[in-house]
Amino acid sequence: MDVLIKIVLIGVFATIIMDIWATFSNKLLKFPRTNWAMVGRWIGHIPNRKFVHNPINY
Repeated sequence: MDVLIKIVLIGVFATIIMDIWATFSNKLLKFPRTNWAMVGRWIGHIPNRKFVHNPINY
């Protein structure tokens, strides 16, 4: 159980750090935000054994 708690805490803190970095790079460095919808689309189709998709981000 101790390992599970450590895994969850590391995941939470890693997510917070990534969100802070994304906000910093967007506001100060003018980098575009990451579009996580494309990653979600890809992961959502993995159970159907579909790993390659036609582009939809034109």
